[in-house]
Amino acid sequence: MPRQNDVAFRSMPCRKKSQMRTLPVEYRFSNIVLPGLVVFLSGASALTYEVVWQREMFHVFGASAPATAAILSAMFIGIAFGSRLSRRFFAQVRQPILLLAGLEGAIAFWGILVPSATVFSESIYVSAAHALGEESTLLKISRFALAVLPVLPATLCMGATIPVMVRALGRGQSSSVAWIYGLNTLGAVGGALATGLVWIRVVGLSESAMIAIGLNLAVVVLLLLLMRSAPATDAKPTASLSEGKPIGSYPLLGSMYFTAGFVALGLEVVWLRFLGIVNSNSTITFSLTLAIYLCGTGAGSLFVYRIFRRYLSPYTTFAVANGGVALTSLATFRVIYAAPFFSRTGIEIPAIAGTLTLADLYRTEALIIFLLLFVPAVFMGMVYPAVCDAVTGNERSRQDWIANAYFRGTLGAVVGTLATSLFMIPLLGLHTSFSMLVITSAVLCVIAFTIGHRGRLRNSAIIVMCLSVLWAVAIAVDSRPALRNTVARNIDDQWMEFTPGIDSKAFAEIVRFKAGASGTAITKRETRSDDYLVYVDDQLVASTNLEAKVDALMLAHLPLLLHPDPVNELTVGFGTGGTSHAITTHGIQAYCVEIEPEVPRAAHFVASQNYGVLDNPGFQLIINDARDHLKITQRKYDVIATDVTNLQYKQNSSLYTVEYFQLMNESLSPRGVACAWIPMAAIAKRELQVLMKSFQHVFPHATLWFMNHTHTNFGILIGTPGPLVIDYSRLEDGFRSDTTRESLNEIGLTEPMQIVHCLHLDEDGYSRFCGDVPLHTDNNPTLEFSSPLSFYQYEETFCDNLSSQLRYRPDRFQPFVVNGPDDDSDVWERHRVASYAGCEVILSMYQFRTMWLRGQTNAAMQKLKEAIETAKIGMDAWPDDRAREAFYFDFFNDANRRVTSRIR
Repeated sequence: MPRQNDVAFRSMPCRKKSQMRTLPVEYRFSNIVLPGLVVFLSGASALTYEVVWQREMFHVFGASAPATAAILSAMFIGIAFGSRLSRRFFAQVRQPILLLAGLEGAIAFWGILVPSATVFSESIYVSAAHALGEESTLLKISRFALAVLPVLPATLCMGATIPVMVRALGRGQSSSVAWIYGLNTLGAVGGALATGLVWIRVVGLSESAMIAIGLNLAVVVLLLLLMRSAPATDAKPTASLSEGKPIGSYPLLGSMYFTAGFVALGLEVVWLRFLGIVNSNSTITFSLTLAIYLCGTGAGSLFVYRIFRRYLSPYTTFAVANGGVALTSLATFRVIYAAPFFSRTGIEIPAIAGTLTLADLYRTEALIIFLLLFVPAVFMGMVYPAVCDAVTGNERSRQDWIANAYFRGTLGAVVGTLATSLFMIPLLGLHTSFSMLVITSAVLCVIAFTIGHRGRLRNSAIIVMCLSVLWAVAIAVDSRPALRNTVARNIDDQWMEFTPGIDSKAFAEIVRFKAGASGTAITKRETRSDDYLVYVDDQLVASTNLEAKVDALMLAHLPLLLHPDPVNELTVGFGTGGTSHAITTHGIQAYCVEIEPEVPRAAHFVASQNYGVLDNPGFQLIINDARDHLKITQRKYDVIATDVTNLQYKQNSSLYTVEYFQLMNESLSPRGVACAWIPMAAIAKRELQVLMKSFQHVFPHATLWFMNHTHTNFGILIGTPGPLVIDYSRLEDGFRSDTTRESLNEIGLTEPMQIVHCLHLDEDGYSRFCGDVPLHTDNNPTLEFSSPLSFYQYEETFCDNLSSQLRYRPDRFQPFVVNGPDDDSDVWERHRVASYAGCEVILSMYQFRTMWLRGQTNAAMQKLKEAIETAKIGMDAWPDDRAREAFYFDFFNDANRRVTSRIR
């Protein structure tokens, strides 16, 4: 039998079309347009604040998983308790519109104060870290509290806005919650997209906060206009909550909505983690995901809920909504495995052809996100209106319940965010976490059907939900790795990696796929070479191949050999552990700060490069965000080396801002050397100039080094306390040490003169290459919004950058060297010719590959011919150059295979 409130709802009269009349323009404007603008703009300002404040707090507390969870939860907690506190004002306020205007004005006022409050919170945090220690659990709790305090007054007001809006603008209509919640959410979509993709990029972070303040003030003006037509309401209490409470269901319903909030945010966290693997995991990915998720929930509340409510009771609608979340989440889950096919068609093939556009990138990522989560989000959007409409009775009891329900759902969202990101995913993995959340949603559906129905409908729902549980368990058991550009297939109980859509042999074995708190660490073994590759969210971060070894080892050897007397070095990012091991070969203390603990846990797969450095007493691993560590550490380092791969991935670009380099400088000893890995491929020339200029702003004596003795496509920035001086005797000492010499020989470096001629740009050439470009700062994060096209235009960007830099490369290297060979020695000229030829051949190799892939056969063959002639000049200058000889041999052999296969 249906419950009493179901019967009451079903007996509610509906207005027929014949009974409706055309409304005057004035009525439509003051009672429809103005309230709609108020609700929409309020949602837009709230999400603008959220995006801005998150970024500001990342700069204060870092981007580690505990810090991220603390920042997100801080905002939800204020919103939750704000909705609960709003219940106190319902009986006392005669003009709810005035109360709403006051709330919006208070948000704007506190928005002005948040930067100062954040600075104050930061000072307390640093002092607490010094007193408690970086690894202290109490410090993590303090961080959570300090993240809450700067934004708490504003978020309390934000939490009160929805319940107050329902009373002030809903005019007693039963559908008011649905349209207010839905339109507010759609406003949030606009705020999230505009802030994440436009405002921060164009005007900056602090100025974006001012835009949010302006939106709040605009809402206040609109509300004051509305007051002219809004009558005062009676402040006298008319009923207690118990008088309007549905029979026997209030405690259970509140708990169910808490759980629904838990599931909604938990699934959002899991979806974001999966999308971070199959998409670029850049600002674009986050902004599109947030916008599509909110758009789905807004559409569910604003449109779809009304359709269901024509035929179903609130309890039944609540049940259908949660069951819909479970079923559609399961149905769309395979989009994750299909994503590589979308990416290949929409991005990779156009990139190879040279026709890729920004529209292709945005469209492909948006399509993947939309197919995965939009429909489940629509059902999520139906939950809150259904819960609110489940309470019948007088206006007072209904308003009280609307605020109470919003509090419970938001509090569930806080717990869902924390539990999923910090506990469920690291302990259970992405697939099992997803399955458990889906099963929870299915259980909510069954419970709600049990409350509202008997007989066949309930039994059918139970059967369908049981089948969905089995489906969810199957996903957890299978746990197929999600990959970005490739697909995983199970071959003889081992996951193997294949190219999507191509019938070919597996080219890699996935030996480990483990989700951590901050990212998913993936270790692969190439079947052809037996090299191991380390990925985070399927972004390559390290490898055991020669090019990656050069990268890892020179971040240790180069700055240490340039320092007169180092005693320690800090490297940012563990990778394979090769850099850390190379540091220990100098007989000094090695430190490494790594944000994701799952990366070093896979170190045994790449032991051939790290030599078990985790067990080395001369090494210390620090699990933390790099910015947070440098901010709170009291240790001084002789060398700090930042090793970051893709600048567009997550918050990676924040490790290249002026403020970050200042943190590095403050943590260096007086004679300390700053070192930073930079990409020379996959980043456009102007973006590279911005990056280098930002480094030079903090370290005026900056130089660029390029390891031209073999195939490399990265650079190393070196910042010294004074003008560059290369002490040749220090280099010779390095080669005299057995452990250091062995490490250098692994990457083809056999004598000091090779290292000298890896100097690519001196101070003057560095400045001339950078030119007059803006700086990359926390407030104006230029590089974060750099064109994602450059990531896919890999070869072209490298060629453009290297060819431009070669114009400013020094002609003579003797002026930078002390205690070196005689200036008259022909050794200098031989090495100069050989090193310059090495740069030219690397450049020609990339040009040849690009032309060949695009079918420009004649141009490619001409470029290959030039490369062969240049290589001969270089080898004639220095015949003993074995590393370059091996590189030339591999390049020309590969080119020969391409030409031969084309002829056949």
